[in-house]
Amino acid sequence: MKRLLLLLILYSCIPLSAALTANLGKNVDAVFIFHPERLAQFPFYSIFKEYTLCGKTGKIEQAAKIKISAVAMAFSGNDTVFLMESNLIQEQFQKTATDLDLLNLQPVRIQNHKGFRFSGSLTAGSAILLFTGKNQTVFGEEKIVRNYMGSGIKGNNKLNSCLAFLRKEAAAYGVLTSTRAGKNGFLQSGNAKDIAFSLSRINGMPSPVMAEVLFFPVSQNHLLPLYREIKNYIENVYRSAGTKGQISAEMRHAFTVTMSYGFVRLDMALTDAHAKDFFRILLSQWKN
Repeated sequence: MKRLLLLLILYSCIPLSAALTANLGKNVDAVFIFHPERLAQFPFYSIFKEYTLCGKTGKIEQAAKIKISAVAMAFSGNDTVFLMESNLIQEQFQKTATDLDLLNLQPVRIQNHKGFRFSGSLTAGSAILLFTGKNQTVFGEEKIVRNYMGSGIKGNNKLNSCLAFLRKEAAAYGVLTSTRAGKNGFLQSGNAKDIAFSLSRINGMPSPVMAEVLFFPVSQNHLLPLYREIKNYIENVYRSAGTKGQISAEMRHAFTVTMSYGFVRLDMALTDAHAKDFFRILLSQWKN
């Protein structure tokens, strides 16, 4: 029964560090941010290691003997760049390039930022890792990194205004702006514009895995219709699940919808067992 309810929610909803988000490019239309150390506190961390960048951070930390505090994927159209917050320095990167299977290492400079060009199994063509200051690096295919840096890496107010409403202690979070949010599941009515989400774990709670999804309306006139749309959807999911069997006590109030100032929020409170199932399905869908 719990699996059915999670599946019904999932298939229709498939939709940091302050230093990293401050340097998001203006053209970025979605970002996903992970804090490996915080995610490692989840009993089902192996799910995140398998399906997210967290699976690679451990290898990099071990090879370069560094600590990675945050890693992000920033999307702009069909392009993706990776941002990393760590204590990695240029000398360490040079020394561990071979251990990371990086070939043809060459120094580069983009807008006064030093870095390296290389080839290897990480990308199809040549790639660049650029040291952009304050323990931050930008990595990706050379063409994409150059475009990203050229578009201006500061001042994405749209993303930051959404991120500001999320839980500060989150282990993972992100934003999909209007260009991507409309492609997600049941949000086909045109009421929603941007979507922000976060994932946290609060010890001592009966359902310690806390997730929040914030739906920002196209305009304030769409706020109430958006609230009704999401609330009706969740209610229909519960009704449908109820026809298949009894819903467990911890799942009866696992998903709640409220209307806050300027947006609609969907809160989830899951047990570790339920959350493991939920995120295994969700992340495998994203990967595929």
